[in-house]
Amino acid sequence: MSTYRKVLQEKRGNAQKFLFPVITQNWKISKSRASSDKGINWLERTLIGMAFSNNPNIENISNTRYHRGVSVHGILGQQWRGRPSAAAQEAKRAFLHFD
Repeated sequence: MSTYRKVLQEKRGNAQKFLFPVITQNWKISKSRASSDKGINWLERTLIGMAFSNNPNIENISNTRYHRGVSVHGILGQQWRGRPSAAAQEAKRAFLHFD
């Protein structure tokens, strides 16, 4: 059973699935999977890592080995209790808020 179906059966709430098509330089959807494998793999690892840093109980834990063992105060991993330091707050603003 896929992770997505398992979560749908076990969790309450509305399911959401995001699709990120590979776009060519001409702004068309790419039909070539082979030429975009590295980019797709990088994006998957990055998005799962971002989700894992926000919720360590995510169901899809593939490619999270490094995320489980690394902490960057204010950005990812286990955080200290209490108010974050000024440096941690600045790091969070720099890396996590793209307004």
